[in-house]
Parts: sequence; C-alpha cells; structure tokens
Amino acid sequence: MEYRPFTSYSDLYSKVNEKNNGLSARTLTGLNAIGASAFEDHPRTGDERANFYEYLRIPAFELKFIPPKVRAQMTDLEDYKDNGAFCVLAMVKGIKR
Repeated sequence: MEYRPFTSYSDLYSKVNEKNNGLSARTLTGLNAIGASAFEDHPRTGDERANFYEYLRIPAFELKFIPPKVRAQMTDLEDYKDNGAFCVLAMVKGIKR
C-alpha cells in the first residue's frame, strides 16, 4: 500500500521483485489473471473473466440471459473508478468447477 499509486506495470513489477516487500510473484500472477494489474504497458487480455471464480470466488454469468432493464442498471468493469463505492449485482444460475 505504501508504494501506491503505481505509474505503470513496469513500476508494479519492479516493486513486487524487491526483497521483503510483502508481495510475491504469486500475488502478481493473481492480479494479472483477473485484470487488476492493467496499465498502458500491460493491457487486459480479455480472458480475465474466466479467472474470476478461481481467484475471487465470483461466479461468471452470461449477460445474454440478463433482462435489458436489469442490464441497463449495471456498470461495465472498465467504468469502475479506483475511488468510490459501487453496488455489485450478480445472478448465479450454476457454478462450474
């Protein structure tokens, strides 16, 4: 937390690789998997959603099954801001393991 905000992925990567910083390569792998380490020099791949359950215990659901009125009230991941509070809506039909 004391190093925040990171200016780039290179900056984050260098901090993770410093000894005794409290972070590990495993932490960075998790951040990469869910898209939490996205910067201009390290954009999201588009596959992050598939990792939400494994890393965050958030089951994925298909937007095509959500009624248009409900979908209109949802916020896309790209529109979330670092500061602020947001309500999160999730509908679980089934969980795959």
